[in-house]
Amino acid sequence: MSDDLKNYEISLMLRTEESYSGVLTFIKEKVSSVLSENQIKRVRLAYPINKEEIGFFNWLVVSA
Repeated sequence: MSDDLKNYEISLMLRTEESYSGVLTFIKEKVSSVLSENQIKRVRLAYPINKEEIGFFNWLVVSA
């Protein structure tokens, strides 16, 4: 079974920092394992998206 697993990088841009924990819980339920996780960063968007100028960016590597 482990021979069928591949590594994937998932990038996230979220509206609030608090929403990350819910997304991370969902990802951990659906994939085999989280291999690495970066610290969430507050970033200013290059242009507003739905009137939001700030976003929270993170990425993680999963095995699925």
